[in-house]
Amino acid sequence: MTDKELDERVQRAVDNFMAGYGCCQSVVAAFSDLYGLDETMAKRIAAGFGGGVGRLRMMCGAVSGIVMLVGLDCGQTEGSDREGKSACYKVVQDLLAQSKEENGSLICAEILGLKGYQKANNSYVASARTAEYYKTRPCAAKVESAARIFANYLKNKELANPPAVEKKEGSYALFFDIDGTLVSFNTHEIPASTILALTQAKANGHRVYIATGRPPIIITNLGAIEHLIDGFVTINGALCFVGDKVVSCNAIPDEAARLVIADAQERQYSLIVIGERDIAVFDPNDDVDRIFRQQLAVQNLHLSIPVEEMLNQRILQLTAFFGNDYEESLMARIPSCISGRWHPEFTDITARTADKGQGLLTLAAHEGIDPAHTIAFGDGGNDTSMIRTAAIGIAMGNAIDSLKADANYVTTTVDDNGVLNALRHFGIV
Repeated sequence: MTDKELDERVQRAVDNFMAGYGCCQSVVAAFSDLYGLDETMAKRIAAGFGGGVGRLRMMCGAVSGIVMLVGLDCGQTEGSDREGKSACYKVVQDLLAQSKEENGSLICAEILGLKGYQKANNSYVASARTAEYYKTRPCAAKVESAARIFANYLKNKELANPPAVEKKEGSYALFFDIDGTLVSFNTHEIPASTILALTQAKANGHRVYIATGRPPIIITNLGAIEHLIDGFVTINGALCFVGDKVVSCNAIPDEAARLVIADAQERQYSLIVIGERDIAVFDPNDDVDRIFRQQLAVQNLHLSIPVEEMLNQRILQLTAFFGNDYEESLMARIPSCISGRWHPEFTDITARTADKGQGLLTLAAHEGIDPAHTIAFGDGGNDTSMIRTAAIGIAMGNAIDSLKADANYVTTTVDDNGVLNALRHFGIV
């Protein structure tokens, strides 16, 4: 389950509470369908746990919701299964410890600031859900906390126990990101084990494709495997080619490109402008030099031309050096574009029709490859679409957490034989 899907379930729990449902009902109903329990039945089962169990102000209803969901997820069904019972209890204790740490208590009366549930008003009459109720009660936040704790439990469980993926018979098309996947961030070289793995894969009849955010002019670090490569998805899917044949080219609309260039010049953030033929570097803060040349060992940036001259050709990508905080506001101004971040200090902006997932499908169609026979490797945010699109998506051990959550399989790091280990796992080599 992706981070987005889990976030939607957390929001569903909050929406349930704001619609008038009890705190336990709200949490349980947000996840019940995962266990074959329809929403109506889930709300009935959980109804009596609201208000700290029947409004007695004992255990918080949202916390009770966590307990009920753990039972649905991993509760034992045989009376003699002591091990299974103990495992379930452990999960309950772990998650409730998280809730207590976040909220200060598991007891409804204490959370509400009452003097203990024994002294609280134990009337069975439910409070009216007025604007004042929602304004003064902390319950919506406690529902969100409980739902988030259970969502994170599901996420961590999935990462630790990835679902089995059926590998189909026949040859596969293997798509590889470059930086952090094929090439080590530490050595700036392709590990010997990766070269061996790709050589064996080719000998076994599989095909090798590159899928990178780099434009062709700065793909200078693949010399050890260039004889093994069958085609390229470059510039995050904006330019795909096989040999000398361009298979697809997706440009950023001219008005969007001009807006970003003008914005960079006005706000003075660094920008790499990538066109069909050339690149231009605007680097007022030396960020390009520091990150691309010094940290990533990127070559050929000295071949850049003035930014103004780039406007005479189609722009395929804009690599903008700013953080997440500004990214959202800028992207709202260019709805025709998407952003793919694989580094905390910059993001790659391309046309909405261009991403690595689309690039994978484009090359697969051109090469006559069944998408069911594709495997993709990546480590960064700009690899997300490719990992989701491929029949088998593999995240490197050094990948960001959200990509690991989307992947079918998480291998070891690029420096710890990650590519070789994954290809062995799936029987490619």
